[in-house]
Amino acid sequence: MTIKIIPADQWFSKCTRLRTNYVCEFCNGKHDQSSSGLHASHLFGRRSYATRFHPDNIFSHCYGCHSYLGSNPIIFTAWATVRLGEGMIELLRERNRDVSAAKIIKKDLKSVAKHYKNEYIRMLDLRISGDDGRIEFVNYL
Repeated sequence: MTIKIIPADQWFSKCTRLRTNYVCEFCNGKHDQSSSGLHASHLFGRRSYATRFHPDNIFSHCYGCHSYLGSNPIIFTAWATVRLGEGMIELLRERNRDVSAAKIIKKDLKSVAKHYKNEYIRMLDLRISGDDGRIEFVNYL
């Protein structure tokens, strides 16, 4: 069963890829902005609205790395733990189980989309002004 892509997903995905300047966070492969080869890869699956749009739960991975890590969740979790730290992984686990956060987000998906669209525009302005490093984006909640 596939999960429908909604505007909030689209803007969140754009922020994710722009954050790394279109570089795969696993293999460091550079991708063109128009390429479909760089994906937004969730550590905790997209089914949980509590973490679906959380910036610490998402990574830019090329198709090959996304497939590899998605097929090897123990390796993905170990890699993410090195990047984020055990404390953040535990916070994401707790957040993933937070039914109230999921309800808030699911109830207002238009605002989620608007928030990440505004974040994307802010980040794009930074890229245009010459910032080529990692640009973090602000979580909706």
